[in-house]
Amino acid sequence: MHAATELLGDETGREFNPFSFRQKMLEFCAKHHRQKRALVFAFFIYDFRDAQIIKVLQDPEYWAALDHISGNAITVFACNSPTPVNPNEPWALELRSKFESILTDILGVNARFKSPSILFFQVNSEEVVESFFAALDEKKVEESFNEMREIMKLAANALKNVTEENRGNVRDVFYLVEQQLAQRRLVKTISKGIQIIKPLHGVLTSVARMFGK
Repeated sequence: MHAATELLGDETGREFNPFSFRQKMLEFCAKHHRQKRALVFAFFIYDFRDAQIIKVLQDPEYWAALDHISGNAITVFACNSPTPVNPNEPWALELRSKFESILTDILGVNARFKSPSILFFQVNSEEVVESFFAALDEKKVEESFNEMREIMKLAANALKNVTEENRGNVRDVFYLVEQQLAQRRLVKTISKGIQIIKPLHGVLTSVARMFGK
């Protein structure tokens, strides 16, 4: 995993050059492709108000665990600028706005960013060719870390059988991750539906008994 400040050249995040960041990020990804240090890429998207995400990413043990999981399959970026005392400080709002703007420009889409989430994307010849968001729903620190770990494990496992001759098929490689996480999303949706149906079934059963049905 890599801190966004590596690309910013500024540990505070206050001196943000959009053009420089764009160029460095795409060059960084292209280099990792060439050096076989990554098959796909990811970026943690979160707001300064997403305290659980911030605490996970600032914890060195959590960071190391996620870094180990991503390995040479996924190069992951995270914005680790210092958290402002007041998230509504002008510089904090401006930084957030600039990050959204530059990532939207890099992706070539005008979709609203989902926060918090993990943005998975693919690069070919220093251009982003594919992307999707994996939402982060948990609100507590430990549960949030477990959710991140689960998503990263699924993504890394989807890539474990990619052969040397297929590394260059960047869209097909990316589809493996997208398909795996789409299945996870479907399972979660079904599970939530079952959780709603079970208590509803209990209520209907009780009503039926009241009326001797």
